[in-house]
Amino acid sequence: METTLAAEAVTRRLDFGRVAISLAIVLVIATAVYLIEDRGGSSSTPVDGRAEGPGPKVGQVAPEIEGVTPDGTRVRLSDLRGKPVWINFWASWCPPCRAETPDIVAAVEANRDSGLVLLAVNLGETADAARRYAETSQINGIVVLDPGRAIAARYHINGIPTHQFVAPDGTLRRIFVGSINRELAAKYLAEILPR
Repeated sequence: METTLAAEAVTRRLDFGRVAISLAIVLVIATAVYLIEDRGGSSSTPVDGRAEGPGPKVGQVAPEIEGVTPDGTRVRLSDLRGKPVWINFWASWCPPCRAETPDIVAAVEANRDSGLVLLAVNLGETADAARRYAETSQINGIVVLDPGRAIAARYHINGIPTHQFVAPDGTLRRIFVGSINRELAAKYLAEILPR
């Protein structure tokens, strides 16, 4: 009888331990999901970027971007000094990137008179693929190719879409990871557009 009671007590403790471990795992997963969703409530697609050097920091000068457009024209972020610049890291195969494109196009068009420049950095695609998507989607900015993802590494891009908003003096004012909509675009553009 005592052996049976002792065995039942051990079994109950083991069952309680399993339940406690299961609850802890569920809590960790729920916390991770909450934190990810709380960073903007929007989706992004992970990319394989290898960070290089210190990442960009809000309030500091944005790291240089040097690249080429699909037609081979050289582009440098520093050449755009004096203009507000919206840097968008994207790819045509990224569903959230595709979903946000109409809102980006509309926001850029609405602010064209303020000198806003969209620098659309395409990750890992061929010049033809980037050009086709930009033309089909009517992307109204400068498409910069990043086939080896060197620009993405310099900017510590881990997921796309990612947006960086740069003031005319070259200062990075905002970093936003995830799909953007017109309301958020207007809010973040107000931080870099001339008043």
